[in-house]
Amino acid sequence: MNFESLQLEGFNLTVTKSIELVATSNELAYSDKRNLIHSLYALFSVYDNGLMEKWRVFLEADKNTSPEKLDPYFVINRVINLENTTAELKALWYLFFPLIIYLDCPFDEEIYDELVLSLQNDEVLDIVLYSNYSILIKDTVEELEQTLDTPGMVVEWYTPFIIYKSQTDNKGETREVIKLKKWLAEGKFSDVFYYTQKLLNSFPEDDNLILLNIAARIPLSETETEEQKIKTLKQILTIIDEALKLKSDKKIFFHYYAALVHIALKNPNAAKSNLIACLQLDKTFTQAEQMLTILSNNK
Repeated sequence: MNFESLQLEGFNLTVTKSIELVATSNELAYSDKRNLIHSLYALFSVYDNGLMEKWRVFLEADKNTSPEKLDPYFVINRVINLENTTAELKALWYLFFPLIIYLDCPFDEEIYDELVLSLQNDEVLDIVLYSNYSILIKDTVEELEQTLDTPGMVVEWYTPFIIYKSQTDNKGETREVIKLKKWLAEGKFSDVFYYTQKLLNSFPEDDNLILLNIAARIPLSETETEEQKIKTLKQILTIIDEALKLKSDKKIFFHYYAALVHIALKNPNAAKSNLIACLQLDKTFTQAEQMLTILSNNK
């Protein structure tokens, strides 16, 4: 995954949606629209000067006056507080506001505090969590702090999200894991794979993440060539072998996935051994019992 391209794509989307909101707003005077669009255009041009040519027409409509370039913090605060601003747009600005911080512009502390109040709340952070762009944010505060040339202000900005996604429910599952389980149920196997790969760099012994990674890898292997599929399935067995060494209450599921992989690799005896291990851990595990019966009947 190319994170730089993804970041540029996301920032483009954020600025584009902001410009569209400003252009169609009924609460702004024409001059205010021009100034805001010009300022948003200028912000994106710092990173990519190829932003939508159609907005040039709007900016150049009045040849007698030049639009004013406004303070970036003021511009973003104005946009996110327009009447028709959506929580989704606020979430985009939360994600990509650090690109503005990196510009090292002077700013009004009061306006920054307003931005924090508007963008760092549970409604916005939950949308950020389910955004495909959230993969751009580091998974721990320590990783942020250790990333070269990351300003302290960026660490402070992203810290509320890192805390939010790490909070657990009464089952001990983090919001991140709950999201990934939903994505897995929706068939978003590639997304689950990429996210768990990244998260496992930070939490290599998290059994929930390992299981989700395995659960995503298995269906993804079906899209590979036969040679690559066999290689992937063997890699999954290696992951399971390592996971079974961990202190975990989810070993039954590791054995179950191992059985599925062995079946795919046409190793029925190894599959049976893992299914028996499942039933030794929980004799009421119906799926394992049914699969073991089928394998035993196919001698």
